[in-house]
Amino acid sequence: MRRKRRVVPEADSGSACFSMYVCICNALKCSQFREAAASGAQDVTSAFKACGAKPRCGRCFEDAASVIEQAMPKLATLPAAVPAE
Repeated sequence: MRRKRRVVPEADSGSACFSMYVCICNALKCSQFREAAASGAQDVTSAFKACGAKPRCGRCFEDAASVIEQAMPKLATLPAAVPAE
């Protein structure tokens, strides 16, 4: 039987996302995945690396990817660096 996809609350909708555990195996919270995205992690594997953890069972991948994806548009709104001439 296939697992139902959970919706990870966005940070703007309250503080629930910051205290919610995304990865139970490594005890990683939503806020840690957001910080990893802010540090440049663009996928789940690089986010785990940024958190100093290794994926174990993989059940959190969809939720972790959702958190990273939600954090990315906010980072994309920053002005792009202009190369020096």
